Amino acid sequence: MAGKHFKASGPSPSKAPVSRARRQAPTTSIPYGINSTGANPYTSSSNTNAPRPHKGKRIALIVVGVLLALIVVCGVSGFMLYSSAQRVMADAQIVMDTGSGMTERLKQGDSQGLAQDAQTIADAAGRMNDEVSSPLWTVASFMPVVGGDVRAAVELVGVLDDVSSGAIVPITNDLASADIGKLIDNGAINVNAISTLATSVSNASSVIEQACIDVEAIGPTNIPQVTELVNTAKTACSSIDTGIDAFNKIAPYLPQMLGANGQTRNYLLMAENNVELRATGGGPGSWGVLSVTDGKMSLGQFVSSGTLPNGETLPISTEEDTLFKAGTSSHFGSVSIDSFMTPDFVRAAQMSRDIWASTYGNGQQVDGVIAIDPVFLQSVLALTGGTTLPDGTQVNGDNAAQVLMHDVYWNYPVDQQDAIFSAVASSAFSQVFGDIGGADITGLLTAMQEGIEQGRVLIWFANPDEEAVAESLGASGELPTDPAIPVAGIYLNNYSYSKIDWYLDMQTQVGQPVDNSDGSRSYQITVTLSNTMTAEEEATAPQYVSGYATAKRSVGDMVFRLYLYAPAGGSISGQSISGGDLSLQDASHNGLQVSFGQLRLLPGETCTVTYTVTTSPEAAGADLALRVTPTAQNNGSNGASPVATTA
Repeated sequence: MAGKHFKASGPSPSKAPVSRARRQAPTTSIPYGINSTGANPYTSSSNTNAPRPHKGKRIALIVVGVLLALIVVCGVSGFMLYSSAQRVMADAQIVMDTGSGMTERLKQGDSQGLAQDAQTIADAAGRMNDEVSSPLWTVASFMPVVGGDVRAAVELVGVLDDVSSGAIVPITNDLASADIGKLIDNGAINVNAISTLATSVSNASSVIEQACIDVEAIGPTNIPQVTELVNTAKTACSSIDTGIDAFNKIAPYLPQMLGANGQTRNYLLMAENNVELRATGGGPGSWGVLSVTDGKMSLGQFVSSGTLPNGETLPISTEEDTLFKAGTSSHFGSVSIDSFMTPDFVRAAQMSRDIWASTYGNGQQVDGVIAIDPVFLQSVLALTGGTTLPDGTQVNGDNAAQVLMHDVYWNYPVDQQDAIFSAVASSAFSQVFGDIGGADITGLLTAMQEGIEQGRVLIWFANPDEEAVAESLGASGELPTDPAIPVAGIYLNNYSYSKIDWYLDMQTQVGQPVDNSDGSRSYQITVTLSNTMTAEEEATAPQYVSGYATAKRSVGDMVFRLYLYAPAGGSISGQSISGGDLSLQDASHNGLQVSFGQLRLLPGETCTVTYTVTTSPEAAGADLALRVTPTAQNNGSNGASPVATTA
């Protein structure tokens, strides 16, 4: 990168040492070089061996002259450097002002404006780089104390120049030609624009990757503002690098996933309900098929969950029978709502696909399964607009979770509740896909990212290459099997067959790691579960809310199975239980150690479980992550995050 790397051709500038004698002031007021008689003593022919006391004064005169010259030179150079810095700052302000408006242009789909802004930034960055490439800045980079800060600033300017001209301008120009404003229009995704964007980002990847390498190589700095700027740049580069890597993995498959070239892709949409918990999320009480052809989306009718006909059941393993079915009235393997009892979404999705094909799909094998819950749906409706219940109630970005997981069950007759939920889910999906082109694109991406992080958006594809895309997004919901990446799990299944989990409060805490001699780490984990239903709510709760399980001790009693999963190659030990009605037993699932048991919670009751998780030695000091069943009330901000790193 021009102007960013320094190659000194000689020793760094420094002031020559001056002896103490040479810096001493003259002892008389006689002008230098003239004696008291007015004669020049150095021309006298007498006493040639006598000391010459004024020789030092002459040398001092030369030194002073040199120093004065240096002061003048430094003064001019300093002024020139200051003026150059002012010009750099002015262009930096242009970059910041222009960049701050690009987000709004992206939201509005103003691709032409984005391209113009990108060129403005590139022009300003080029001028900045020309300024800092001058010898003045090179010399300044060798200054004591602040030289490192100067070098850091020059490096950052060079990175900006490279990225703006080599990545931002080409990408925004391609977006302008593809018309990002019509990326999503009338419920259709512009597949050609997606392909153009994918190619453009892929072409710019090498520039961005090199820029991040250069930023990471910036050395130590002393000025706090410069240090903060460098740290911010390094953090941003880490995020960008990760995003670019993920995008490049996804991009090649996007067109086929969107039904390019006249192909039709069918995706089974499953509307989860977190007030009847399943380990994967909420029980999927409604489902329907989203079809995509050349980016054009159409949504079929949403219907209630299905059951395999004639008492049929899908094959299940002995482990699955022990964990999710034995000793209960579970229909795992035959009813779609119970397919989500496994925390392995890949397995749950495949079972759901097969049940759909036998019940509603007339043998139709879908290309993928997408599960979302009302909390995620609410965040999307906040961007796209709301829908209306049959009685005129508005369902929107402020109340969707409350309406779908609480109000429906309290305000409508039992024989209408499932139908209403299905109608609302269908209407909401139609609203989302019908108005998605008018939504805030960056807001939608943020909502999707948060939904994936909280386990509220799960995706499975039948095509292995496309499934790898879901994995790279973190949306596959598969059980972790890599000992080097330690992930523990805490999951819940509702066995009271109720909609009572609106009143469940779940908190988790992961302690600091203890390093073991074999390279493994041990963590103390605490999970606290509380039934927040009041006595008044218990007295008035409809039976459809409270449930029908014979194991219930009262109307407001909650009945779960709690599952504690060890990380791959790791273990669980030292379980301690306080409060509630819970006993645990050992089991295994796909090679993972599991501790599980029935948990009952009366209204106002709390159960706390504390235990130790030890990772595999193969994890080599990697931090433990924690996946947790997403509940109706906990959204990941209070410790019950599906992926929570250590405290």
